[in-house]
Amino acid sequence: MAAVASAELLALAWTFSLLLGSRILPRIFGNAKVAGAPRWRSVSSLGTQWVVFPWCYFRGAAIGERLFIYVFALYMLFDFVIVKLDVLLIVHHIFCLLGHVLVCVYEPIGLPTYFAGVVALEMGSGCMNQYCVYPLWAGGAPLYMVGMSISNVAGLYFAYKWCLLPISPWTKLLNVLITVIMVFLRQKSCRKYITHGPYTSH
Repeated sequence: MAAVASAELLALAWTFSLLLGSRILPRIFGNAKVAGAPRWRSVSSLGTQWVVFPWCYFRGAAIGERLFIYVFALYMLFDFVIVKLDVLLIVHHIFCLLGHVLVCVYEPIGLPTYFAGVVALEMGSGCMNQYCVYPLWAGGAPLYMVGMSISNVAGLYFAYKWCLLPISPWTKLLNVLITVIMVFLRQKSCRKYITHGPYTSH
């Protein structure tokens, strides 16, 4: 019970920091559209992608898993409220939320595998966001390309591990399909943004 309460308090603290950041960061980093979302949102996402999600994973147990369930859902849902997303990002978020509900509600036995896959994919998204914030930094593009590629391979690996779980074949098919489509689109966008710059529209 204490672990559940701690996870919920941490989720509230994360929500507060996100909402506070949505008021402060636009003044510092601006609202220019970068890779489909405002530049300040790339900044606010980095802490969640490179710190919060990995911490949740390595913390594990009741606190880490429960906090991840809350934060990942809120992370996606808040974007529909606090920023104006491009169509591709809207589709991305809908697929993410669909997969999240599918695992957390209907196939909780698969949570550890799904959890690892999401953390791996979000690390790659963090590589994209650092490039969106500082596209002129010499190391930004290589970090984005390498980090995103490794992240996508890891995502496919965990999708394979998902297929080995004793769960419904329909659930396996749906989540693997979502993962493969997302990985393809992520790698395609990576190549486009590095070639033409992150300010290129979809």
